[in-house]
Amino acid sequence: MSEENKENLNENVQETEQNETVEETVEETADVENEETANETSEDAENVVQDVFLLLWEKREVLDIQISLVSYLFSLVKKR
Repeated sequence: MSEENKENLNENVQETEQNETVEETVEETADVENEETANETSEDAENVVQDVFLLLWEKREVLDIQISLVSYLFSLVKKR
């Protein structure tokens, strides 16, 4: 193998390694962002549920639920 071919091969290997490193970094960044979004979504959901149950507790004496409790809770959460 000639010196020129060896240099080209070395450059290609280095370029491939750099591309793989960039791809790994992008994937890791995307994973972190997805995890953060999932955590935020989970926290949002918890907050909605807490708000709904707090509302139910505060209005417990005047509530007159005419439909199933599950349907009522679903509609409360959906409106949030």
